[in-house]
Amino acid sequence: MSLPTACPTWAKITFVIWIIFTLIVVLILYILQKKEMPANSKSPLYEKTEQRVNDFYAKLDKEQLTPWFFFNTGKISVKTYYGGTICFSGEFSGSKKMIFWEGYIEPFLEHGITEILEQVANDALEKQLNPELCINEAAMLLDGIINNTYNQMAEIDQRL
Repeated sequence: MSLPTACPTWAKITFVIWIIFTLIVVLILYILQKKEMPANSKSPLYEKTEQRVNDFYAKLDKEQLTPWFFFNTGKISVKTYYGGTICFSGEFSGSKKMIFWEGYIEPFLEHGITEILEQVANDALEKQLNPELCINEAAMLLDGIINNTYNQMAEIDQRL
């Protein structure tokens, strides 16, 4: 399946992340045993999963997104997922804008999403809960985090 070439880069990246996320969920569901729970109820892991997701986003926002708001106040310095440092000053345009939108945040999202799904799957197995319900809850919460992340990035871009 190919994406239209007129599609913005951020939309392509979001699409790729969503495909990866969906494949991870399907794989975990395939591997885990199912134990039925009522479909309308929240799992006993819901609050713990919600807290994990909220903690993940709070850290992502504080360390990876918020520093970009201060780009025009002088020099910005943020860590990349791979341990490097991005240092910029000047105007938010050209290659600086490209770095921000093309591949900067995705490794953080992919790692965090994978880690949370693995934790939820392990917790579900340990407590002999329906892994499908627990993972679907996590997916719903993580979907909100993905949206929040890209909305925050769009706001940063507009302000700069």
